Amino acid sequence: MPVEALVARAKRLINFFMAPKQSERLEDAQKTLRLPDNNNSSFLAWERLLLIKDAIDIVLATLTVSNALEARKDAKRLKEIQLIENEWDMMRDIVNILEPFFEVTKVLGGSEYATFSYMIPSILELIEKLDCSMEYSDESDYVNFETTDLVFDDNVEFVDAQ
Repeated sequence: MPVEALVARAKRLINFFMAPKQSERLEDAQKTLRLPDNNNSSFLAWERLLLIKDAIDIVLATLTVSNALEARKDAKRLKEIQLIENEWDMMRDIVNILEPFFEVTKVLGGSEYATFSYMIPSILELIEKLDCSMEYSDESDYVNFETTDLVFDDNVEFVDAQ
């Protein structure tokens, strides 16, 4: 599944819970599960969506068995936009990939002036995390971050953008 489709589906699911009555239902389900409060950020929204997956399932189950016609309509709509299990799995993978970038952004964005004293260690840590998490099927896929020997390919042509 293309990531763009997953992003669109996740946005629809988030938007469903932006309506006051749906938000209230979700808050009640989160209280039942004793989940912590949420934060603002696109990355955090996806991370939060994963955290509240069980609460969303509770809301769906509650709406589905309700006697109220409006609640059953909401259940039908939520069921249509609810992510399927492999989409949740893909979202977990994407959040795991994005987490180191979020952490670096948080460190660099937290200081009033981004200086090399913050940037270099943060970027090196990011490279280390990415390097350690990669599985290499063959040597041609490997990017060596420890040397600058192959930083620029001699065959690359530069085009004047005028």
